[in-house]
Amino acid sequence: MRKGFSVTLVVTNLIKERSVLTIVSDTPLKILGLTDYEEKAYLTLARLGVCRASELAKESQIPRQKIYEILENLNNKGFVNTVQDKVTLYSPINPIFIEKLLMDKFENAKTFLASLHETAGAKHKDNIWIIRGKSRINSMLYQFTKALKAEKSLYIIANNLSLVSRASREIVKLKKKSVDVKIIANNEPQTRSRAEVFTKNNIDMKFIDSKHLKARAGVYDDKSAIVWDEESMIFSDSEFFVNFIRDHFKLLWSVGKKEL
Repeated sequence: MRKGFSVTLVVTNLIKERSVLTIVSDTPLKILGLTDYEEKAYLTLARLGVCRASELAKESQIPRQKIYEILENLNNKGFVNTVQDKVTLYSPINPIFIEKLLMDKFENAKTFLASLHETAGAKHKDNIWIIRGKSRINSMLYQFTKALKAEKSLYIIANNLSLVSRASREIVKLKKKSVDVKIIANNEPQTRSRAEVFTKNNIDMKFIDSKHLKARAGVYDDKSAIVWDEESMIFSDSEFFVNFIRDHFKLLWSVGKKEL
């Protein structure tokens, strides 16, 4: 038995409650498949000991018309025994058997999870996320840029810099940490003022005709890449995806101009 984990203690403490029991989800008995009424009936019966169905219904405040069905279910599930006398009496199983059932479930779950991890580990671990909707895209992009932990490189295809400029402080910090930061933007007049915060901090920038910037993208540390337009966004750490976006950036960089 593991230290600090006693199902018997949990069940026994529940049994000791003298008031009508308030049952919450994911209690030990729920894990074993008991319903709300079945759990309440068992705990009340465990407190009372051997008793008649009518007495159990009264003490547990379970509707009398339901109590026989509930007791039959508990008997079928192995939680209640019947004692034949002039009237049928019911007695609960010892909580120690519930502990054993729970520990068996716990061990089975451990075995299943170990097998699941082994199976998942045998497959590739590339992740791809797709997000749709302008407001969600803007929110995710801003959070993504704010949370950047690039250590070597950050390459951005930013179009008019409207969103990237909002994270200028974080990007400038990366540059000051000697991260290789390069940004491609369009050559429209409105981009000039937004570009100043980057150029004055010695961030390399190139400009290109907006017709070549249908989608925006970013790559950092050659580990993850992101691509987005007005309607959708794709984020991935797939090696193929990252290499594709990085090569596309390099192509645009080679034809871009240093000055507007």
